[in-house]
Amino acid sequence: MNSFLECMRTNRIDCSKQDCDQFCCKDCCPPPLPCCYCTCVGITGPTGPTGATGVTGPTGPTGATGVTGPTGPTGATGVTGPTGPTGATGVTGPTGPTGATGVTGPTGPTGATGVTGPTGPTGATGVTGPTGPTGATGVTGPTGPTGATGATGTDGAAGISAVTRTTGFAVMPSVNETVTVPVADSSGFAKGQTVYAEQAGYFKVTNKPSKTQLELRNLGSCENVIPGTILTMDCMVVPGGILPNTDA
Repeated sequence: MNSFLECMRTNRIDCSKQDCDQFCCKDCCPPPLPCCYCTCVGITGPTGPTGATGVTGPTGPTGATGVTGPTGPTGATGVTGPTGPTGATGVTGPTGPTGATGVTGPTGPTGATGVTGPTGPTGATGVTGPTGPTGATGVTGPTGPTGATGATGTDGAAGISAVTRTTGFAVMPSVNETVTVPVADSSGFAKGQTVYAEQAGYFKVTNKPSKTQLELRNLGSCENVIPGTILTMDCMVVPGGILPNTDA
């Protein structure tokens, strides 16, 4: 016991091991231990270095979900926020089909005729229509009796003579060539006319250079004099036919 007291004075008492068969130190162990085995524990030394962390063990199974608690009371309604801006108008939908026409109602009674208004002014005259087609010619009436013979009229002016005479000399040209012949008057002749010149033969009038000249083309008739012959003065020039062997 003396050693126990000495132990109490200098060391810590460890009463954690219970063994009633050993020395009982109930006087030093707190209740409810009826009996304990008291050992003297030396002064605790300094804490040793922390050992390396061991490998993390596998995660244990998830525990069962607890019972859902009762729903709490509904909170007070908050203040209503301001109205948001109006959204854009959506696309107009297609027009629906036209409904069937309703039954026509009965015609109402005819109203009384109103007073006749004054006559309006006469309108402008319309455009004259096109002339209609000419009617068929009527039947010719009978010939009337012959009327009395009228008085004899005055004599007309003297016509232009188609005959003239040469007033100078000329040389007979080659066939189909021309020569200008001086004459008394060329007024009675026409361009393109066939003429006969006395003592010379047949010619075609190709031009009338003046009132006293005729341009004549030699037609080469067998009646014609040979080219180079002198056409004399005072020979008659008259309208003439064309002989069969000429080229005119």
